Amino acid sequence: MSPDIFLAAGDTAPIVQFTLRGPVTEDGSEGDALDLTGCTIVFRFQPQNRGAGPADRAVTIVGDPALGQTELDWMATGGTIAAGDYVGRYIVTYPDGHRVSVPNGDRTASSGQDASGPGDDSFFFLQVAPDFTAVP
Repeated sequence: MSPDIFLAAGDTAPIVQFTLRGPVTEDGSEGDALDLTGCTIVFRFQPQNRGAGPADRAVTIVGDPALGQTELDWMATGGTIAAGDYVGRYIVTYPDGHRVSVPNGDRTASSGQDASGPGDDSFFFLQVAPDFTAVP
């Protein structure tokens, strides 16, 4: 299974860019970009085995909020992540307090990256490869 987001231990790049979209339409075409005007967004993730609680990273809206484009800068939002397999999703909070998760059961974001995940479309699959082993 190929990760949606792949990092190696110690990496803080690449900066992840996603366009957040509404649900796939009835004809199977990609949903419209979410209008993110006035929204706050986090990327919430946790180990795939659920052995630890979730962590949030702030997400930045890029350009015109109506186009749904976002950016997640690992360095600016807390640095590196321990090696392991994680599941995650974007959580968008609108100015009136309503929230929507992306993905939410169908692929609702586009990245140009492989969209295969951990077996369901409720999460993105994030993989952080282990570092080299020190040899004494």
